[in-house]
Amino acid sequence: MTDTDELVTLRAQNEALHDQVRQLVRLDRQLFQSQHEIDRQLQRIHRVNRFALDAAATFGVAEILHLALLAILDSTTLEQGVAFHHTDDDVLVPVASAALPGLEAPEPARQGERIPADAPQIIHIFRRGALPEPRLAPFVLAFERVFPPADPTNNGLFLYLPAPAMQDRALGALLIFKSDPSVISPHDRLPTNADAPFFELFAGHVGAALQAATLSNELERRVARRTAELKHAQDQLVQAEKMAAVGTLVAGLSHELNNPITVILGFAQGLLRQTPGPSPQRSGLEAIERQARRCARLVTALLEFSHHEPLVQDPCALGGLLERVVQIARPRARLGEVTIELDLDPDDLPETLVCVGQLESALLSVVHNAIDASPPGLTVVARLRATPRGDRTGFLIELTDRGEGISAERLRRVFDPFYTTRPVGQGTGLGLSLARKIVESHDGTIDVHSTLGEGTTVAIWLPWRKPNEAAKPTA
Repeated sequence: MTDTDELVTLRAQNEALHDQVRQLVRLDRQLFQSQHEIDRQLQRIHRVNRFALDAAATFGVAEILHLALLAILDSTTLEQGVAFHHTDDDVLVPVASAALPGLEAPEPARQGERIPADAPQIIHIFRRGALPEPRLAPFVLAFERVFPPADPTNNGLFLYLPAPAMQDRALGALLIFKSDPSVISPHDRLPTNADAPFFELFAGHVGAALQAATLSNELERRVARRTAELKHAQDQLVQAEKMAAVGTLVAGLSHELNNPITVILGFAQGLLRQTPGPSPQRSGLEAIERQARRCARLVTALLEFSHHEPLVQDPCALGGLLERVVQIARPRARLGEVTIELDLDPDDLPETLVCVGQLESALLSVVHNAIDASPPGLTVVARLRATPRGDRTGFLIELTDRGEGISAERLRRVFDPFYTTRPVGQGTGLGLSLARKIVESHDGTIDVHSTLGEGTTVAIWLPWRKPNEAAKPTA
């Protein structure tokens, strides 16, 4: 082999060796990039797991969305973002914002934006000015009102947060972007479609956390509502037992008192007819008659309170009944220089079955209380509205005065028998107790709401019963 041939061979071997080195360098670079990508994905998975643990410790929707923003900012090269909650009335409302350290969290407009009714595509990676989904424009524009329109190279991410069991139902959304699109490092790896699997995984975790929080909050509301209902039922049961015991005692006592009071009143009236006036004797007899009549009225009230005869219910238009009660009470209102205003439901309300006499007595007692509590020149309002409760149709009667109101301590006792806020000798303390008994015998409720210095409202709710139903006598 000549020197020339040997040189050619060496050159060929050297060139082959250079190719192998270049391939090794390229392979090493690919291995480094692969290792870097694996490390990045492992860090992302670790961040998702940490989010899941943090989100499990809270059931606040805003807190969960704020944690989701921090997690996504920590997992991408984007810098700022806002989280939206999807309300029941199909409005996407901003509830949380976040930014990397050194940057200010954005403050988007508070008005809600309408989210699309469906969310077929979870992830939207966009460049401003070239949105892949036109329906996202309102959300992106909400941020352009805060930040100047970005350079078209500014990548952003709009991420729907679907409910695990309903992929077409978004519980919320995240909008994340760079704060200054003109400052992009060569090392910044902006989101691409290659990141879709991670974003879908992350969106699923956030959606699951939001759904768990929503269900937990709803369960808490139901438990609280049920607890309040049970407490109310317990209070009613205690009140019913107390009223039954008092009623038994009062019935016997009233019958025992009725006879001697009748005798005292009869003798006082007989002596008054025989005594010419004016005289000291006549003044004393008039006092005896006056106090005997007061005792008689008290005994009558006690007998009504302890009355247990079955209720006979008849069809009745509550508007007409309330109007009749107001007409009966007007003379008393005029004496106190008080006006009574009647506010009936503008719609024609159907008749319902009630014990007309007893309900009229209960309403009249409440109206009289409102008149007596009102200073001269003010107005008592009697209002009737159709008001359902749950799945039951019913009627709400409200009687409102503008008097001094009742303190919280006294308000707790207004339904106690013999409790009255009037001066001694001006009330038996049985009016509201008897009204409550009558209303509850109609399967209704009566509540008193009062604010010192503003007045008092007595609210009576009665269920509707078809007039053609067989009226069942109730005790």
